[in-house]
Amino acid sequence: MDYTTDTVKQIFKNLHDYNPVVSGVIDKVTKVLIPISLALLAILFMVEWLEFRKQLIKEGGTPTMELLANLAIKYLMAYALIMLSPYIVDSVIWLGIQISEWINSVMPSQNLKTTIPTIKGSIAWYEKPFLYVLMAIAQVVDWLGSWITSIIVYLRALTLFFYKGLAPLMVVFFMNDELRSISLGFLKQLGALVIQGSLLILIIGIYPAIVSSDFLTVSASGDFLSNVGAFFTVIGKAVIFILLIIGSQRLANKLMGVLG
Repeated sequence: MDYTTDTVKQIFKNLHDYNPVVSGVIDKVTKVLIPISLALLAILFMVEWLEFRKQLIKEGGTPTMELLANLAIKYLMAYALIMLSPYIVDSVIWLGIQISEWINSVMPSQNLKTTIPTIKGSIAWYEKPFLYVLMAIAQVVDWLGSWITSIIVYLRALTLFFYKGLAPLMVVFFMNDELRSISLGFLKQLGALVIQGSLLILIIGIYPAIVSSDFLTVSASGDFLSNVGAFFTVIGKAVIFILLIIGSQRLANKLMGVLG
């Protein structure tokens, strides 16, 4: 397995560099959603002002321009956030990339590939089929590690595209008490996706050290058992790596306090 080339480079790419075509489509979606978001924001402003005015009159107060201005300031800030929401998402992603690059800069410079061991020693003919099966399993698990890593990185990038496209609506949701939880969940999920990139770099960076260490080495006597131990060592290390890669999303969610 070689995780230090294309996979790492993809984590370091912003959305436009990752896929310019999809990025262009998302930009168009954002431009469509911004007017819709502004219209919803205006509706929420009118509804909140009417409810506030009704409650104020009920309590014997009088609506004033000062009260209207105070309410309007809050919605003007929301207006600015809607217009800037795509750039804010890009900035958050950029910050995550910088953190990932800093982490990668202190990782070991090793670029180790997993070597599937060959059958060594004097092996009886009836023992060889079992060893060949273990060799095939080790090769498949090793390949699965590379494939799953690429899939996780791809799904992370795809999710970030969706989040950037939906960002304007999330600002509107934040202005409504009943929908605010959706907006807060959106922010936490976005943060978790950014953190996941750094976790992936950390996992990929320490994997060469795991491969080179002997803490999972199965010691055995005899040529047959020695070969079995060598194959199980490779399989065990690859399985641990796969579990770490898959668990990176759950760990990132826990760090951001995302439920589920």
